[in-house]
Amino acid sequence: MLKRREPSEASYAPGKPSNAPVKGLFSVAAAFTILAATAFLPGCVPSDGLTAEELTEVEKETLDSLARELREIENAQQETEEDFYSEVAEYNEKIRVQRHESIVRYEEIIKEAEELDKTSPYLEEVYYNLGDLYYEEAKDLFEDDAYRERVLSSSTPEPTAADTEPVGDSDIIIRTFKKSMKAYQDLANYYIQVEERNRNLPPSAIPQSTKYFDDSYYNMGVVADELSNRDFAAFDLHRTDSLENFLILLDRFPDSSYAAEVRQRIGRIYFERNDFTNAIKYFSQVQPGEYQYYKAMYLKAWSYFLNQEYGEAVTNFFEVLDLFEQMAAESEEGAKIAELHYEECAEYCAQCFLPSIVDLNTQREQMSFTEIGIDW
Repeated sequence: MLKRREPSEASYAPGKPSNAPVKGLFSVAAAFTILAATAFLPGCVPSDGLTAEELTEVEKETLDSLARELREIENAQQETEEDFYSEVAEYNEKIRVQRHESIVRYEEIIKEAEELDKTSPYLEEVYYNLGDLYYEEAKDLFEDDAYRERVLSSSTPEPTAADTEPVGDSDIIIRTFKKSMKAYQDLANYYIQVEERNRNLPPSAIPQSTKYFDDSYYNMGVVADELSNRDFAAFDLHRTDSLENFLILLDRFPDSSYAAEVRQRIGRIYFERNDFTNAIKYFSQVQPGEYQYYKAMYLKAWSYFLNQEYGEAVTNFFEVLDLFEQMAAESEEGAKIAELHYEECAEYCAQCFLPSIVDLNTQREQMSFTEIGIDW
């Protein structure tokens, strides 16, 4: 499910179950291991009136008893882990079954609406939820190898104009992302038709809202970004699609809750394309306190540097250094971020004073920042 909505019920990430319920058993097992070890130490076993042979036998019985108890704990721990992971797998399977049933039902509703009433106010919820469900399915297929193999082995899709080749691992993920994209595109088109019908009506007379309009463009931008990371043959096409949807969102909904994040995403795409002028434009629009502000600041400084505008680069690198110092003083997480980037930032700030030694291609390849994923 895309970030902007909380899921209706909790779910576990495939392949990443929590081990919190079994942590206690590890500490108990460790305690018994220590007890077993101390049995070898002088004075750990009562010795009053015992011969050396009897004392050795008592020590042996003590160690055997502790070993049995330790084995019992280890067995219980293994059973608990197996039960826990089994419950997680069972829960995930229930989610998948419910997701598939919902997808089928939503597709049926859309088909009926196309024949009867394309203006139904319920369609916005249907398109919106269907896009979410396909997105979740695509992510699930990508993250869980066993699930993907099971789906591939059991699916027998009807051939269409687009289904002339066997479906492979990457194909099924890409196709599912594209189904998500289509649902969001249908949602945007639905709202465009609503606007057209209501064009001559006063605001008070408009019969329905368009509450997911900005979501539709945001989600199309995000899904296109996902596709660019999976469908490498069409990387530029998907990247352009992502950029266009984000630009439309900012143009039509400048006050959207997604605006700050989208400006960073747009700046990042321009940065990757070496269009540093536009990258600077959008990074500059991210304001202090907005999501991941420091990354926008750092990439803006880098954009000036790589665009050979060294005076502006120095000013911006100094601002980033000040920001890192502030972040380090405010939180442990901020200190880690500052430690990771401060020295690099200071080094390239210094290089701005000696542009003759700068090899832009080499420096860009060495940027640690480009290797860090943006946590959207």
